[in-house]
Amino acid sequence: MDISQSPQSFSQPQKKPVVGVLLVHGLNGGRSDMAELETLLQERGWLTNNMLLPGHGTRVGDLIPIGWEEWTQAVQQELRDLKQRCDVVF
Repeated sequence: MDISQSPQSFSQPQKKPVVGVLLVHGLNGGRSDMAELETLLQERGWLTNNMLLPGHGTRVGDLIPIGWEEWTQAVQQELRDLKQRCDVVF
């Protein structure tokens, strides 16, 4: 029997898991705070989401009516979205 023809010799290539990273800036920040890290992760083949928290990225006054509850909800939603596209999420 030719061993190269045996069923055991036919193996499926291992599929790499899709890895995602949710990047969240700090209270006084924005997307630019995480831009360098985002580029580094993408160069390694990871899927990134560099989100902007509600009220950020515009005027400081836009933060006043928004609290941690809205930020938490936004992060949770972005995390759910990323989990739908990735096998592993950080």
